[in-house]
Order: sequence, then structure tokens, then C-alpha cells
Amino acid sequence: MSKIIAIIAGEPNSISSEIIFKSWIKREKFSHKPFVIIGSIKLLNLQRKKLKFNIKIKKVDSNLNLKNIKQNEMPVYNVDYQQKKPFEKVFEKEEIILFFHLFENRFSVGFLKKTKA
Repeated sequence: MSKIIAIIAGEPNSISSEIIFKSWIKREKFSHKPFVIIGSIKLLNLQRKKLKFNIKIKKVDSNLNLKNIKQNEMPVYNVDYQQKKPFEKVFEKEEIILFFHLFENRFSVGFLKKTKA
């Protein structure tokens, strides 16, 4: 059985989305555990288009299994975050709200459980 790695998309206006997209594209060249991204699908799609990456994004929920992660679409556990532009100045207060919003939704519970192959 293989464990799934959860990667948090991070600061909405940083280079983290570019690193995530490049990692997804190169995932087959390297041996690694399957991973899922935790972030805003809407924002990741905006950033994907802006950065001109041809990647399909798949929404997943907390009932993860290896079968629905090992596909051609990048699995993302959606976190509601409203941002109109792909990259913009965000005030510190809004970043803190996003951080606490993630923990209020207890998304990590599903990702910390052992998954069945």
C-alpha cells in the first residue's frame, strides 16, 4: 500500500502554483508517492491559464483512493478562496483568514487516514 502525499498550494500569489504545475508535468520521470494538491481549484485554473500550462485538474474529496489519484488529471481538494485575478496583492488579514478557513473545514482528516489500495 502506498501513502498519499498532500501538498498545500500555499501563498496564492507566490510561485507555488508554477512549482506544482511543473512537478505534475514531470511526475512520470521520477519515482515518488502519489500526491494531491490542497487549494482553490478556481485560482489554480486562473494561474494555469496565465502561466500557459496544459494541465487538467480533477476535484477530489476526502474519500481518496489510489485509483482516482493515479490518472492524467491533477487531483485537487478544493478550498473556497475568492480571488478575481490569477496573481494579485493580498492583504495579510485575508491570508490569515484563508489559513484558519482551511483548518475549520478539517480537510486534513481525510488525508491523514490510511488509504486502501
